[in-house]
Amino acid sequence: MVKVPLWFKTTANRTRSLRRRVLLLLFLVGAGIVYYVSNQDHENQDTPLRQRMTRHVFTVEEILQFPDNYHTKGVLSLPYGDIVEPFEAWYSNSKKMSRIDYYNGMDRTFQRGDLGRHGFACKIVPEYSEVKHKTFTGCMHRRGTKKFPIKAQNIIPAPSYFKYSGTAELNGAECAKWEHSFTIYDKVNTYTLYTTKTRPLKPLRYEMMGYDTLLASYYDHYILDYHEFEAWKFNYSVFDIPTDLQCFDFSHEKLEKSLGEINPIVEFMPHSTSGSPYTLSHPSNFVTTPSRTKTDPLQYLLDSLNKMPTVNREMFEPTTTTSSLQQSLKDEEQTRPSPAPKSTGAFKNVDQKSGYKDIMRHYEDVVNALFKSFKARYKKNYISKREHESRKDIYRHNLRFIKSRNRQNLGYRLKANHMADMTEEEIRQKKGILMESEPDALNGGKRFEIPEGTNVKTLPDTVDWAKSGAVNPVRSQGICGSCYAYSVTGAMEGAYYIKTGTLLNLSEQQLIDCSWGFGNRGCKGGYPHRAMQWVIKHGGLATEESYGKYLAQEGFCHFKNTTTGAKLDFYMNITKGNKHELKQAIAIYGPVSILINTQPKTFKFYGSGIYYDPDCTHALDHAALAVGYGVEKGEPYWLIKNSWSKAWGDEGYIKIAMKNDNCGVLQKAVVVKIRED
Repeated sequence: MVKVPLWFKTTANRTRSLRRRVLLLLFLVGAGIVYYVSNQDHENQDTPLRQRMTRHVFTVEEILQFPDNYHTKGVLSLPYGDIVEPFEAWYSNSKKMSRIDYYNGMDRTFQRGDLGRHGFACKIVPEYSEVKHKTFTGCMHRRGTKKFPIKAQNIIPAPSYFKYSGTAELNGAECAKWEHSFTIYDKVNTYTLYTTKTRPLKPLRYEMMGYDTLLASYYDHYILDYHEFEAWKFNYSVFDIPTDLQCFDFSHEKLEKSLGEINPIVEFMPHSTSGSPYTLSHPSNFVTTPSRTKTDPLQYLLDSLNKMPTVNREMFEPTTTTSSLQQSLKDEEQTRPSPAPKSTGAFKNVDQKSGYKDIMRHYEDVVNALFKSFKARYKKNYISKREHESRKDIYRHNLRFIKSRNRQNLGYRLKANHMADMTEEEIRQKKGILMESEPDALNGGKRFEIPEGTNVKTLPDTVDWAKSGAVNPVRSQGICGSCYAYSVTGAMEGAYYIKTGTLLNLSEQQLIDCSWGFGNRGCKGGYPHRAMQWVIKHGGLATEESYGKYLAQEGFCHFKNTTTGAKLDFYMNITKGNKHELKQAIAIYGPVSILINTQPKTFKFYGSGIYYDPDCTHALDHAALAVGYGVEKGEPYWLIKNSWSKAWGDEGYIKIAMKNDNCGVLQKAVVVKIRED
């Protein structure tokens, strides 16, 4: 047998080794080509943003990402609520801090997830001191809880569910458009985010459109326009809460009462990566979650809200300074530090089936809870599910309007009342002035005169006939345009009390039933001076006890078995725009019948303070009763009694600023003179 030389074996081995290396190299090159071709248009979703900065072509797989620390300025608009609210925000995800200012820093809100066990929120606002008679800086704060922690408030929507849907034109420029939609109950909610086309991406507009499939109409619409947006280098001083303020502690107030007060933007912006906006918290904050099969999500939320204790704000004494509070929070933090924050960037593995958590924390459920409380308080009942949903949507927008206006610190406060679910047409029925082009330019009244021997220099600086006992309790005219009747009876009752010391209860119903011949139209409306003419002609006005109770609708005019309570001698007209005459009339003769403008939405939801709204012009549409005047916080005002029940205003009253004859108080004021028999 021939023996193979050693050199030959060595050469063969080297050849085989070289072939293997060449084949391996070819395989790797081929794999690299395949990988490059397959990924050139469909990049891995986990590729860092900085590695994709140079590419400007978006795909449907594109994932939105924004800086963890940013600063932005913009405007929140609610077209259905006639609200335009400027904001400025600073956000730091890594530090768990955020701050959002409203109206150029007039109101400042802080969300500090780094303080205490469950975070801390603070709202700094201007307050007025009745003692020092000047405005000072005050605050409200709230500690987070295990179930409802305070987290840094992002003012950009969580990006994970948004999909690139193409380009669009916004304010004359081309931009990228991203969309997300989902259905909750009967409502289809569509969220659209517009960004720049070039990287780094900047948000331009975030818009929500809500369509109610039951009502076949849009029920919600809000827009956030970002006028400025930039990555921001963290600066702790931005989030430093002043330490010399006296604060009201809202930590123990029921959640739905304080929701949106300390952090207003929470209604419109999600906290997490879920597709639907959260108002309460990120799901990871909930230690335990009830079984989906055993617990109804809405009922679970309502039960949780009802378990939280309620504290009346009037019981609070502003004795806690933020310095001592922050120290106590820091002590808590040392004992039990807060968990590390989760990234607010793009997430690839979001649970698409987490509908229970989405529904439970969606703002729709919070609105349901608030609306349920509203219905119970005012004994509201609706005939169908359709009406219920329609009323709830009206309530939703009115609530937003009220909170937005209150954040402006206008010198008065608005509040939700029994009209918060009513349409404009229904509210108009609670007025009652006939809309005539020239309603009796010469109304038959005399020129205002002061009784002989009256020293006008000794007139009081403040008058309140309601406190003096000359005014009956506030009542509701109901769905009947009878304000003119209440205005007349109130003026006559007050004048009679001043003359005799007896407070009568005169019949509004008789004026509704009987003054048609003088141009009034029952529950369709009328004018006070026409009702006064009827009283003069027929020798007086009956008491309610003898005529019959108020019906809030037209009845048969009658005189049989009625008792005349008071008689009119004549009535006098206050010179248009003359506030000195009106003050003299109120001080000398008593409550005065007036016409006012109630059309601004701010008037409908007035709660307290000195009311002044430039939109409250002299377009008169309602009759009321001026029962006094005075000065508060340096602002002169008229004290007006309304006929929309005690649920409206300040127990049925409103203080209207004298400035610029706001709401037209001085335009059609009429004074009554009781006949002396």
